[in-house]
Amino acid sequence: MRRFAVADSGVTDDTIGVYVSAAKPIFSCENPTPRGYISCCSPSSPGLEGSDEQLWDSARETRQYIATATNSPADQDIGALKLIRDFQKYFTGLLGGKRQSAFLLTNLGVVEGTSGDRDLTAKATLSKLFFANMPSMYDGPLLLAMATVKGGDMTLCLGSERGVITEDHVNIIRNNLEHRLRSIANE
Repeated sequence: MRRFAVADSGVTDDTIGVYVSAAKPIFSCENPTPRGYISCCSPSSPGLEGSDEQLWDSARETRQYIATATNSPADQDIGALKLIRDFQKYFTGLLGGKRQSAFLLTNLGVVEGTSGDRDLTAKATLSKLFFANMPSMYDGPLLLAMATVKGGDMTLCLGSERGVITEDHVNIIRNNLEHRLRSIANE
């Protein structure tokens, strides 16, 4: 969102701020996939990820959706919170209703840190960044938060809402995610 700051706003490369953006693709495991949805079906078995074109097609479609949705500052619904007059009433009204999503993926993107030796002239440096958030009672009960330091590590934090998703299910997701990421890293 930094790129949408007005030129005379005082935002520079050294500015630290909270820039938010939201993209909410909708997934379905129905066959055929309904119009406007992205397929989340995967015929793969563990160890066969490279042959799963359907999964990779969905990943590419999701990437394109996110790129299109975040290409403009228009319709960034997360910024609409400033229009809410009574936060307690608004959020209390969401409880007990249908969840807005099945899961949330939060990505800080690539954060400029330090590459190699520590630069003592820099105002601040970092080599690893952890970003964690917990699912809410009205949104997805499963949350994956990602952050990457340029030239450094990518970290993932997986959180779930107790009583909604079992610990066994979370462990299956974690193990599958770890297996797939290691498979990609070894390619």
